Amino acid sequence: MIKLPEANYRLPEIIDYEGHPLIEALPPIKSPDEVAKMLFRYPVVGENEKTLPGHIRRHAMMRILDQFLFPTRTHIQLEQTISTMLRRGYLSRNIADNHYQLNLDEAVRTNFSAASRNAGNEALVSSVIGCSGAGKSTAVEAILRSYPQAIYHPDFQHTQLVWLKVECPHDGSVKNLCTNFFRAIDTVLGTDYLTLYVKSRSSAESMLGDIARVAALHSLGVLVIDEIQHLEKSRSGGSQKMLNFFVTLTNVLKVPVLFIGTPKALDLFLPTMRSARRASQVGSINWGRFERSVVGQASKEWEGFIKRLWKLQWLNSPRPLTSQMMDLFWDYSQGIAHVAVVLFYLSQSRAVMSGREEIDREIVEKVYNQELSMIHPMIKALQSGREELIREYADLDIPITTIRSLGNMRISPSA
Repeated sequence: MIKLPEANYRLPEIIDYEGHPLIEALPPIKSPDEVAKMLFRYPVVGENEKTLPGHIRRHAMMRILDQFLFPTRTHIQLEQTISTMLRRGYLSRNIADNHYQLNLDEAVRTNFSAASRNAGNEALVSSVIGCSGAGKSTAVEAILRSYPQAIYHPDFQHTQLVWLKVECPHDGSVKNLCTNFFRAIDTVLGTDYLTLYVKSRSSAESMLGDIARVAALHSLGVLVIDEIQHLEKSRSGGSQKMLNFFVTLTNVLKVPVLFIGTPKALDLFLPTMRSARRASQVGSINWGRFERSVVGQASKEWEGFIKRLWKLQWLNSPRPLTSQMMDLFWDYSQGIAHVAVVLFYLSQSRAVMSGREEIDREIVEKVYNQELSMIHPMIKALQSGREELIREYADLDIPITTIRSLGNMRISPSA
């Protein structure tokens, strides 16, 4: 077994949470300012690094891809949503209550196969929907890491699993998703549930019941399912079966569930008003692009984002950021943070390797046209503003390995 941090109880902020060890062991509720400071990540640009040869500076520049996070209002909304789901979900699961073991035994005896077919809609379920590259998963992971993932309560001999993030498999297989769940728990707790519950003849329905029992046993605080849009590939109605199970999990065990997905996930949630409500019990978050408040003018968030990004230069002759350059980056990224960061990194890499030591319009245009041609259909769709076109490309992403290889390309001085 992995040695887990022991519970350190603190007086909760409101009376509702008093006397609940699972809540009292959590960190304090953060203010919006505290959330912004917690999430903000900014790499260091060493002055001595600016004099290094270009082929070495490129390696330092990669910090732009790995260590830059600019929190927005949506980040703060997401943190508050997770904070609320986590604590409210524990209210009816008090390990200090004499009835806790009875409630646990009742949950273990529940036939989840039958209960899932009659799932109600009083669940703590939420969703984060947005196109690939918008930073959804990165933000959720950063927020989750602000909580200890697991806590041991010696007085109650109880292991609390505060959060668990599981990725939906590309084939949309319910059985593979269950397998991912047990593997993730084993990694955190050092248990052996994968061997215990995943057999060659195990059915998806039996494994769903096992998931519910393990989640109850370890007081799972919030379950996060990433890439939920992959469930659309599930055959024989598996996607609706799985969604029904998750809602039942919250109804019976009070385990909140957060779905993360691209707009394709809406096809799972919107067939009926009932399933649409399931995905937004505590507020569904539309993880969109940066916006422009006025035509031809940058919004404060986009302006703050691009100004911070622009300072991350390892160049000998960095140009100041102009409104024209801000407009150019907006045009080529359409407000998608990941695309803007990649464009900036590749432009700076080209500037160094070509010996020009500055980012100008010509370099940005060449990078966009030559190295980011794969995203042109998506950008054109966003520029058109036509929803039917945008939805076709909402899942497009740029693999990090591709970005790194592009940044390491040899660039001739005439580039």
